[in-house]
Amino acid sequence: MKSIDLVQPRHNYSPPLESGEKGHIYMPTSLQTVAARLEHTGIETRIFDENFRKAELSTAITGINLVGSPYIPEVIDLQRRIRGERPCDGRFLLGGKVVSGLKPHEFTQLFGPDSANGNIDLMLKTNLEIQGVLPPKEEVSLIGIYEKIDDEDMREYLSREFSFYLSQGCNQGCTFCAADKQQREQYRNIDIAIKDLDYLVQRSKKLGINKLSMYLSNLDLFQSPEMLYNFSREVRRLKAENPGFDIETRGLSRVTSFLNAAKNHEQWVHAIKDSGLSTVGFGVDGFDDAVFKLMAKNQTIAECERAIRTSKKDFGITPEILMVFGHYGADTAGTLGAAYQFTVDMMDQCGAIPRPHISKSFTPGNDGWKDLMNIRQWL
Repeated sequence: MKSIDLVQPRHNYSPPLESGEKGHIYMPTSLQTVAARLEHTGIETRIFDENFRKAELSTAITGINLVGSPYIPEVIDLQRRIRGERPCDGRFLLGGKVVSGLKPHEFTQLFGPDSANGNIDLMLKTNLEIQGVLPPKEEVSLIGIYEKIDDEDMREYLSREFSFYLSQGCNQGCTFCAADKQQREQYRNIDIAIKDLDYLVQRSKKLGINKLSMYLSNLDLFQSPEMLYNFSREVRRLKAENPGFDIETRGLSRVTSFLNAAKNHEQWVHAIKDSGLSTVGFGVDGFDDAVFKLMAKNQTIAECERAIRTSKKDFGITPEILMVFGHYGADTAGTLGAAYQFTVDMMDQCGAIPRPHISKSFTPGNDGWKDLMNIRQWL
């Protein structure tokens, strides 16, 4: 049987692997989803999370997950180490959103000619000699992968917040964003998602855990409110069937998506909150209508404030403020000061939680990365 070792790299802020300390423990859901797809075709997979311990690799092909751009140097170092430990004819399959943001020559320059883009099904099939069709990621269960995780590691994963795959894709096109955008949101098969969640609930109870905290994968939580409501209804059923067990969720939302849902589907939003949604991170990402326009952020200052106040006052949902500071060519000292003051005001008046970020003018996958003039200016 063909097999592949899959590696979750150690968090880039963690102590060195040699220290013997654990890194940042976080369920590697995207890597598990890839493993589930491969197992469906008959490929045997083993997942190693180097936040626990060093990977003990034995296959000629190694799959590695890049969580984001900061992991590029980490993965290059990891590749260098693996090349020194395994046969010289070994290869790498690299995945993660950042990989798809690179042009082929950029990918090869960074990761070497022995590496292929594992986000492309054809690359997976060619390198692993897969016959037939890989199942869509929306249609695979992760239970078989969860079952391979020993109790000690699973207890670590489930005792803290973890990402739960529910949907991907956003129909908006903010210029600074490197996520899957300007496309229809694609929900996972909810029946399968709920079966996976039920498994995690039962496994948690066996491990002495009485609460799951999940960060939903949706890029825009209220973009498809009916689908989110359908999921929340099943979550409420699971909680009713498991008295004493709690499920808490949080996620991201565009300001306008939330306001539309609150206006047109108020009862759905209440039901979603009652299912366990405790916190919503709103993508404010600046505080000037001119800045919003340049960033293709289709919202207004008034809408941002209304969404934050409405979430707290009308629904009892804690708002988070995702505030991106320093948009190149758009922000000024005045707009930066206004963004800061708005964040402080919403903290004081609505109990909002600040989540500040520095704008990245170009990063693999966003508009700036594709702009040749922008690249020349920074070289």
